[in-house]
Amino acid sequence: MVSLGKKLTALILVSFALTTCATDVTNKDSSMGNQLHGGMTVNERLAEMGLFSEWDKAVKSRSRLHMIEVLKLAGLDEGAAKATVDAVLANPALYGF
Repeated sequence: MVSLGKKLTALILVSFALTTCATDVTNKDSSMGNQLHGGMTVNERLAEMGLFSEWDKAVKSRSRLHMIEVLKLAGLDEGAAKATVDAVLANPALYGF
């Protein structure tokens, strides 16, 4: 069993990775999701939309397509979602997976 401290550390690392890999979609895409969540980090978007468990499931399964779809549901554009997923898949242990 993973300790709470390790889970929190992993969550912080994922937050950092997702925030630095995702592009600012606020002014690039006028979809409703981006208008509602512009300026939020990816982790904030996942939490706000209740997608954390789906994201964890997708990452643990290493399903690139599933991971991209979850991030798109959270309001990322296709390019930002792919870049974020590729970063997580390149070194999942770094992000606690």
